[in-house]
Amino acid sequence: NALVMLALSLEHCGQLEPALDEARKAGKSGADNFMAQFTLGRLLVNRGSYADAVAPLKNASKLKPDSIDTTVLLAQCLASLNLFDDALRCYAVMARHPRFKNRPEPWNEIGVLYLKKNDLPRASQFLSQAYKNAPESPTVVLNLAVFLDRHLNKPASARVCYEKYLKLTQRNPELEAKRQKVQERVNALSAPSAG
Repeated sequence: NALVMLALSLEHCGQLEPALDEARKAGKSGADNFMAQFTLGRLLVNRGSYADAVAPLKNASKLKPDSIDTTVLLAQCLASLNLFDDALRCYAVMARHPRFKNRPEPWNEIGVLYLKKNDLPRASQFLSQAYKNAPESPTVVLNLAVFLDRHLNKPASARVCYEKYLKLTQRNPELEAKRQKVQERVNALSAPSAG
């Protein structure tokens, strides 16, 4: 517990590598300690070390199966490593959890997973559910637009979603580069020769 607290304190002070070193020590000596395993896994995820994060997060999940935060991080890792079935199971757990009852995240991620598998009917089902849950989410709207555009060849429907994305993000300067690309695609779809 002392090592976990030290890791958290170092993280809070912006000393991420020393925090990770202490979390590794905590994880090694606390194989049966949920906070040690979870903290190590979370710090590894934050660092982008998804493959290394899987083992401590799986340990944390065994120690505390009802920890939805662990499930969320584990799903993210497994999806990034293209471990389809394992990631799908985690997102399914998320979708059933009260915190995510009306949220788009698990549905959106399941849709993206099916899209990677080229299962267009299931991708459509889950991306549509994500949109139903959060029709004002820029991420969900853009994913649906790209799906309609590139995979279902429905340019008119895609254009509507792209335009909605532009409207939803018009006050977000951090997305300007992405917005420019979306605007270019809207212009191409609006051209007389476009579908």
